[in-house]
Amino acid sequence: MDLVSTKDGVLITRHDPNLAISTDVAKHPEFASRKKTIKVDGETQTGWFSNDFTLAEIRTLGAISTDAERPPQFNGTYKVPTFQAVVDLVKAQSAQTGRSIAIYRKPKIPRISMSSACRWKTR
Repeated sequence: MDLVSTKDGVLITRHDPNLAISTDVAKHPEFASRKKTIKVDGETQTGWFSNDFTLAEIRTLGAISTDAERPPQFNGTYKVPTFQAVVDLVKAQSAQTGRSIAIYRKPKIPRISMSSACRWKTR
């Protein structure tokens, strides 16, 4: 599970810190001024980045599929989950099924998250 950090240090489940890739942030005019161009792992990217948004702001965005082979009909329907929400779901499913379920977490682009002076926390 890929994780990136929000401005207020909450881990969210996204593969890339650029929210333009996996959310409907471009449809939110209230965030237009936060669009910027930065280097991410040596690649120049333009978009909106997770470490510029609080969790409350992220929760207003809809998640979109990044895989062209997946049907797009649910794009924007579901919200971006926090890592804590996934942990809670796994615990509940483990208790319900009586089986251990593992989570493999993978923080992405730590330089961006750490450069925003975030302390990761759960909510």
